[in-house]
Amino acid sequence: MDWTDDGIVLSAKKHGETSAIVTLLTPGHGRHLGLVRGGGKRTGGLLQPGNLLKARWQARLSEHLGTFRCELTEAFAAPVLRDRLKLAGLSAACAMAEGVLPERQPHRPVFEGLLALIRGLDDEDWPSAYVKWELGLLAELGFGLDLSACAATGQNDQLAYVSTKTGRAVSLAAAKPYKKSLMTLPDFLLHPGAAGPPDDVIRGLKLTGYFLIYSSLFLRAYGLTTGALVPAFLGAPDFLAVFFFDPSIEVGFVSSLVAAFAFDADFPDVFLATAVTLVFTFFVTVDLRGDALLLALALFFADRKSVV
Repeated sequence: MDWTDDGIVLSAKKHGETSAIVTLLTPGHGRHLGLVRGGGKRTGGLLQPGNLLKARWQARLSEHLGTFRCELTEAFAAPVLRDRLKLAGLSAACAMAEGVLPERQPHRPVFEGLLALIRGLDDEDWPSAYVKWELGLLAELGFGLDLSACAATGQNDQLAYVSTKTGRAVSLAAAKPYKKSLMTLPDFLLHPGAAGPPDDVIRGLKLTGYFLIYSSLFLRAYGLTTGALVPAFLGAPDFLAVFFFDPSIEVGFVSSLVAAFAFDADFPDVFLATAVTLVFTFFVTVDLRGDALLLALALFFADRKSVV
C-alpha cells in the first residue's frame, strides 16, 4: 500500500525514543494515522498541529498503521505561537477534527474548510469563521443544523433559537413557551460571510459544542469513530481565571475530563491541571463543551474589560 497526499497535522504523540505517531487530516484519505520515524526533537517543528505537509504513507497491508514520510508545505503553527487566542483556536480546530472524524474516511469539505480557517487566522473575524467551520463539520458528520426556517411555523423571519432535540431553528414568537429548553441562535450564522460580535461568537460556540458532543458520543457508541473531544489545554491558571471571572461560563463534561491530557506527559502543570479538571468535572454544572477556544475567548474579553 502506497499513497501520497496533502495533510494537516492534527496531533503527534511520542512513540519510543525517536519516533512519533502522527494524525493527519487529508483530502483523499480522511483522518489517517501513521508512524514517523525520527519524529522526535529534530522534526518537532515539522509535526506541530496545524502545519500543512506533503505526506507519503506506506504499509504492507491497508489495515496496518504504516509509516509516513513528510515534507513541510506551509508552517502555520509558528506564527501563532505568541498569540494565545489564535493558538487556542488552531489547537481547538485540530483537536475537534481529530475527536469527531472517523478514521480513514474522506471528508474533503472538512479538510478544505480547516485549511481556509487556518489561513485566515490573521483576519480579525476568524472566530466567527471558526464557528461556521464547526457547523460544516456537523453537517459532514450527518448532524447538520437546519437553520433555513422555523420548525413550528415554516417561516424564515425572526429566527432566534435552535431546538436541542431536532437541531432546527425556532422563531422568536414560536419559542416563547419553550425558551428554557432552546439554545440561542446567533444572527451571524444565518448570513453567509457575516461575522458576529464577541457575545454572539461565544453563543455560537456553545451551540455547535452541544451538538458536537452529542454527535461524538453517538458515533462512539456505534463504533464509527474512536475519537473523543480532546481540546488543547490552556493550563490550570487559565481554568481558574475563567472560573473567577465568570462562574456561569459552562465547562463541558467530555472536554474538561480529558483536557489535561491533550499535551505530552512532561507538561509542567499536568498534575495540577488534572486536579483542576476533576474539580470542574464534579463541582461545576456542565452540560456544554468548554474547549480551549471558548476559554481563551472568555479570558480575552476579561482582559479587555479590565483594561477599559
